[in-house]
Amino acid sequence: MVTSKFNYSSGFTPLETTMFYTYVLRSKKDDKLYTGATEDLRERFRLHNNGKVFSTKGRGPFELIYYEACGSSKDAFMREKYLKSGPGKRFLKNRLKRSLPLTGFTLIEVLIYSALFSLMMVGMLGGVYMVIQSANQSNARLLVDDEANFVLRKMNWALTGVSSINVPTAGSTGPTLNVIKTGVGAVRFRLNSENIEIDTGSGYIPLDTDNVIAASLSFEHIPASGNQPAAIMATFYLNDVFYETTKYIRK
Repeated sequence: MVTSKFNYSSGFTPLETTMFYTYVLRSKKDDKLYTGATEDLRERFRLHNNGKVFSTKGRGPFELIYYEACGSSKDAFMREKYLKSGPGKRFLKNRLKRSLPLTGFTLIEVLIYSALFSLMMVGMLGGVYMVIQSANQSNARLLVDDEANFVLRKMNWALTGVSSINVPTAGSTGPTLNVIKTGVGAVRFRLNSENIEIDTGSGYIPLDTDNVIAASLSFEHIPASGNQPAAIMATFYLNDVFYETTKYIRK
């Protein structure tokens, strides 16, 4: 995997070859980061800065501070997912420590160290074990939430700019989703064994990792009624934690 970091405004461009890119943008408006994946990095960067990407609309202008080039869309998707996770954010903080003010402890780390110091001061050594156990459980839940949020964001992306819903039909519920997305074509979701998968035309790839177990994926096609447009309600479990989202289809 090729990795690099550059300022896009300087005129440097990725190699003209068939590659897929995982990238990190920094908003000049709120100084926050956004991570994504694309096949056309130049065009995607232009769309972000022109406010044409739903997830970053209103946060521009942006600068491109980091990207990785991969030989397959699956690798690019998985790197995007990793960089959005807790370990991935720590990787970016270390990778970009000379160019980003990303130092300091995470909230979980601050809580753990503060609790440990207080307990040691009063001699409550038995409480140290309880704090560590609680932190481990919190970290485990955060990892599951990271995985679920990645899946939910991909579903939201797939259902933005939809021209038609093929499966499930209006008023029905099913374990798969098949829609036609403007500018992309058919986008499909399914549950394959213990993974939620997406297919954008190049075959199914998993959205969650082997660290979690996905179950009971369901899509309900809510028909339009009066002034309210049609909607898709998606529900699923990751490690026995329930998640759901409802996306109204506005054409």
